[in-house]
Amino acid sequence: MLRILPLLQPLQTLYSWCGMTHALNSGVRATDTSIALFGQPYAGLRHDFPSNLDALCERTGYQLGEARQIALHHTLLGYFLPLVDAVRADRVLSSLKEGSIPQLNMQLGITASRIGGHHPLKACRACVAVSERETGGAFWRIDHQLPSSFVCRLHGTLLAAAWDAVTPVHRRRWLLPLGEPACTWTEHAGVTNRQFHVLDRLQSDSCAFAKLPAGRLDARRLASTYRTAMCQEGMATSRGNLKLERLVRLVRGHYYGLEHLPGMQVLMSITDEWPGLAASLSRRVPRPGHPFKHLLLITCLFESWHAFLEAYDSSQETGSKHSLPTVPDPLQVQRTEFRRLVEEQHLSVRSASAQVGISTTTGVQWARQLGLAFTARPKALTRRVEAAIQRRLGRGDPVESIASAASVSVVTVRRVLGRSSETSQRRQTCVTGKKRDVARNSFSVLCSRNPGVPLSSLRSIKGNSYAWLYRNDREWLVRQLQQFGRAPRGH
Repeated sequence: MLRILPLLQPLQTLYSWCGMTHALNSGVRATDTSIALFGQPYAGLRHDFPSNLDALCERTGYQLGEARQIALHHTLLGYFLPLVDAVRADRVLSSLKEGSIPQLNMQLGITASRIGGHHPLKACRACVAVSERETGGAFWRIDHQLPSSFVCRLHGTLLAAAWDAVTPVHRRRWLLPLGEPACTWTEHAGVTNRQFHVLDRLQSDSCAFAKLPAGRLDARRLASTYRTAMCQEGMATSRGNLKLERLVRLVRGHYYGLEHLPGMQVLMSITDEWPGLAASLSRRVPRPGHPFKHLLLITCLFESWHAFLEAYDSSQETGSKHSLPTVPDPLQVQRTEFRRLVEEQHLSVRSASAQVGISTTTGVQWARQLGLAFTARPKALTRRVEAAIQRRLGRGDPVESIASAASVSVVTVRRVLGRSSETSQRRQTCVTGKKRDVARNSFSVLCSRNPGVPLSSLRSIKGNSYAWLYRNDREWLVRQLQQFGRAPRGH
């Protein structure tokens, strides 16, 4: 157990808070701290999109606040959700609260943006010193981690980037601006006063953007807002056709000299032949765009963030008078069927959710939105049910099947698991044993069916289990290979 939990500061990232917690409870590995806080070894080591937030809240006694607020204000999720419709945003938030989302970068459009999903940790050296002096610990500020943040507005300096080894998915350790392990800092070259003013405005708009509610901005209305502004500046015709040469000159001129700043490489795509950024977001049928790209265009076209929002809301009102053909809600069929199952067939929210293919959490939200009467699932577990859950957890049964059999949520099962280190250890041993038995069996069958085949060829066969056995059961693997007249690498 972690005995010391620091305060979560208003602008502190959740990853930074976890790093402080790790430092205060010395003597444990990074993955041990993540398991203690989130119930998973790597859930907290993604500084941009941590997962298993419900488990974190439960284990810290809700000292950090509610999971939704943590996700929106202390991770990078709040930066991406204003461009995501409210229903999909709720689905993303619910998934991160209960577990993790495979390929989240793809769902948020990060992978296709050409900006990249690697978000380096950034800091202002002066802010680090201030936080160390005033709070007793230097921390990473969330406003400095936004992909479009390059300066500290408070101290008028460029942000420095901290380099450390990361996997394609998560960091390997808890890294803090000060202390051990020490950061390797990358300082950016100086900029002119004009360039700093441009970056300062970009930083200000980025912070305002990240505070918008999920689904606040619609891509078509944004495109209409951009075209109206371009028309007023002579970069588009009265019919909304873009004058690309003028548009490219405006954007390139506005950000002149910043193209080679680390993180600003997206500007290199704006050429006379292919105006990428500006045109793709402004067309009548715009392409999905990374928030960074929208912010580059917003700060270029509008005098202030307030002026942009006024123009956008005005475009929204105009759009309601001359609206485009209504696009049917892709979830309407599910919603209608969900209502029928609850109202007419008197199914529980959980059963109705399973039948229409949504999570129980989403079903509860729909039931409340639709005004459906339902009985909330009791929060307390009886000793008998909890004991049954612990037995099945210890046997290594899937969490989903345990939750279904006990008529409780997956989160509840995970909470039971998190409360007992003995059950967790027993489950880990059992799960590892099952994996080992499957891997041994598949590799033995593979060897017996392919006598005389070189080991390199066996390893190219799908499902050979060699890599898992080499990492987790090497002694057995060596004996098995020797039995068949082979030897693994390094032996």
